[in-house]
Amino acid sequence: MKNIRLYVWFLVVSMALITVACDDEEDDSTPVFPELQQLDCNVGDEQTLTFIANDDWTLTSSALWCSFMVDGEQVYSCSGEAGNVSVSLHISNDASVILKDYKADVSLFMGGMQSVICKVMRPQTGFVLSAFNQDQSTSYTTENPFILDYEGLQYMTITSNTDWVLESSDNFDFTATNSYGVAGEEVTIQPLLAEGMEYRKNAWDKDLVFKNRDDEVIAQVPVHYDGIPADKIEFSNKNAIGNRINYSYDGGEYTLSDEQYPAPMSIECAARNDQYTVVYVDFTEELNDWTWEYEYTCTKMNEADSWIFVDDDTNGGLQVYASSNSGDVRSAFLMVFPNQVYQQIESDFENIVFSTEEGIVSDYNQYVAGTFTQDANPSLTSGFVLTDMQGSPLYDAYGSPIELYNYMDAIGDLTEAEMIETYGTTNVYILALPLGVSYEYIIAKPKGFTGYYIQPMAFNPWPNVEVSMYSMLEAIIMGIGTDTNGSDMMGVNFIDPDGLTYGVLLITRY
Repeated sequence: MKNIRLYVWFLVVSMALITVACDDEEDDSTPVFPELQQLDCNVGDEQTLTFIANDDWTLTSSALWCSFMVDGEQVYSCSGEAGNVSVSLHISNDASVILKDYKADVSLFMGGMQSVICKVMRPQTGFVLSAFNQDQSTSYTTENPFILDYEGLQYMTITSNTDWVLESSDNFDFTATNSYGVAGEEVTIQPLLAEGMEYRKNAWDKDLVFKNRDDEVIAQVPVHYDGIPADKIEFSNKNAIGNRINYSYDGGEYTLSDEQYPAPMSIECAARNDQYTVVYVDFTEELNDWTWEYEYTCTKMNEADSWIFVDDDTNGGLQVYASSNSGDVRSAFLMVFPNQVYQQIESDFENIVFSTEEGIVSDYNQYVAGTFTQDANPSLTSGFVLTDMQGSPLYDAYGSPIELYNYMDAIGDLTEAEMIETYGTTNVYILALPLGVSYEYIIAKPKGFTGYYIQPMAFNPWPNVEVSMYSMLEAIIMGIGTDTNGSDMMGVNFIDPDGLTYGVLLITRY
């Protein structure tokens, strides 16, 4: 920034000098410029430049390390009247350039004309820093910048004649690399892209700034980043496939990491030139009773039929909504593909991207912007599904399906607080079985349960009746014969992985 300000000032002064000279119509003298001189200097030198001027004059320097001493101060331009001129030059170590000797041009302005009258040479002494690729076959200069790749696989070798340290920068991440070295050592560094889509999405050019122990800049190595690759995409929603986002059944709010927020959910995505395609995928996961592993069924949804949908600003800003749910718990993936990738798989999307074992084939997990679930409609989240071993409903002696009764509706002798104190939940239902009919096997599955497993536990058991897990989410009740009964209702508690009662099934005979 210091260099930029100085050169802007230099340009303004130069233009002003030219303008003044053009307006001075009274001075018709032709400037006579002295012959070109060369001064060889070292860092810290003060050299004297002498010449004869036949008009009012101004001197400027092309390099920040070459300045003029006027009344004990360093300045980058000085002026005077016609005559014999003697000017003191000060040579510093400012603005070191890697792998180059240093040359400054001292320009003389007279009579509206300009000429370089002195070349000041500063050899490569003082602070010298070189940057190469790993085998030192390529050096990094202004004309050949270090290319910082998206994956962070490129290395750079640094040598210097002084101790150095990398200056921190928003665009770079130095936490996993060497960030300093001592004089004479070869040090390999691996600068990485900083986290944050503002640094990773678009192309940029920056400098790696090296400083000495006195916090002086000794070199700047140019770095070019070409922007996020055309087959990559990034999301503000981290671990998008693993962290599930749960919407309320009415779509009005969502829960992420146990925190509730009002809908919609905002997700930012970064794709090259904002070329991306949004895809909605409905999926179900069911636990295989034999392998105890989940199996997935995925379906690509049209936007008009999808229960999740986004308001897309086309610049990577997505507002995610969920429609109201009139049915059971449902799940979906929001996927966003770079167009280059999507065009390659669009024609056979489901066969390429979906997997029974994984849901989304692992190679395409990187394009999942969010994994969403939505609560079931409250009318479907309590009670039990009861079947026989063939999956058929339970029937009474007349062939009519047996219905469950909500305890509060059927008996209603307890308040909600008393229900929770007695049973641990208000999700309590009564199964009334007629005598004279055998129910040797009853499969009971709690409605609306979304955990990985649920454990049945019997209380007030009837003689010869056994209760156990049938699958991770189902219980089997065995041994209820034609006359099996007890003095009290038999109960089955369904306990979730946290040890809490999710539901209670009470069984009675009539």
